[in-house]
Amino acid sequence: MASGTSFGAAPISKFATIFIDNQTPDPPGKVEVLPGGRIIFLNQDQYDYCLRFFKTGSSAASGFGALLPANGSYTVLIDPGDEYMYEISIAALTVTASGAAAPRAGTGGGPIRN
Repeated sequence: MASGTSFGAAPISKFATIFIDNQTPDPPGKVEVLPGGRIIFLNQDQYDYCLRFFKTGSSAASGFGALLPANGSYTVLIDPGDEYMYEISIAALTVTASGAAAPRAGTGGGPIRN
């Protein structure tokens, strides 16, 4: 190994970007920023998505939702020590066999943390 070269986790920065392409997050796993930092969700698709954030270990239904517009972005600020999982769903509702409106299935990622 060359002198001065080290391997390991990348340093944590003030901001990070999660790209959404075909309803799939990139990177899909843990994303961490420094206290006071930001996590930016950048939608590269032609669809509006609902981002649902929820505490690690709890259900998505217990969280809160935010609109990620088509070809748009959404920025998250996280209090120090907080950690959230997230789910990406198409914002449009589908009608179930019983006639009820329900959100379309989503994909997930995370955790995002500070």
